[in-house]
Amino acid sequence: MFNVNLPYSFLNTLPPSAFLHPRIFKTDYDTPEKDQEQYEKDLEIGKESEYVTIERNGTWSAKHNMGGVTSSCEGIGYHASTAALLKGFLDSGTQVYTNRQDTGITRIK
Repeated sequence: MFNVNLPYSFLNTLPPSAFLHPRIFKTDYDTPEKDQEQYEKDLEIGKESEYVTIERNGTWSAKHNMGGVTSSCEGIGYHASTAALLKGFLDSGTQVYTNRQDTGITRIK
């Protein structure tokens, strides 16, 4: 079933493999327009990045190929259209890592 605005306390316990399934992170606040915008933006960020890391609190950062870092305070699965954001990263071809409390850093893609 889809996420219906689950709290960070639950989202932060999900295993690294959960992030391979963006649909898990849908919220009641997602809209088709925002989903498309997030997907396209983060597909491009992923294509321009060496890797993306999803941190323990669900926020993300991207290490760019040409130097520099982009980070966000959006929690995947908590904020609107972050399922589409995650799908963009996964579809971009960049390496994706998670940093979870119990498993540490894991490459998932």
